[in-house]
Amino acid sequence: MTPRAKSGASDLAVTLVSPASISKAVAELEQQGLIRRERDPRRRRERYVIDADVWIQGWLVSARQNVTMAELARKAAAVVGATTPAGARLKDVSEFFDHVGRYMIQAAEDWQQASCTRRTTSP
Repeated sequence: MTPRAKSGASDLAVTLVSPASISKAVAELEQQGLIRRERDPRRRRERYVIDADVWIQGWLVSARQNVTMAELARKAAAVVGATTPAGARLKDVSEFFDHVGRYMIQAAEDWQQASCTRRTTSP
């Protein structure tokens, strides 16, 4: 028996999980900018679009999360005291995530610039 191709959210929901789970997952992806909602002009439905550069958008979401983690760790270090052992560890965590987040953002910007240059100079 060969499986049938399924394409709609309701088909996935019946096969995998509840419609509410699909809705929650779609909302989370949309909030992170990994998908976007468009109105189908021919129908009364919305459709979800995944852009061609979703992978770099995902990378940037991760980079922003690292920057957020750095800020949270920095604030936590201030609360417990920077001179305490926990404060010192939290300061290290903050510096690490800040470093990684900044370099991820810079790497994405460098790649986008190089990619744009390649596209404009390629025949």
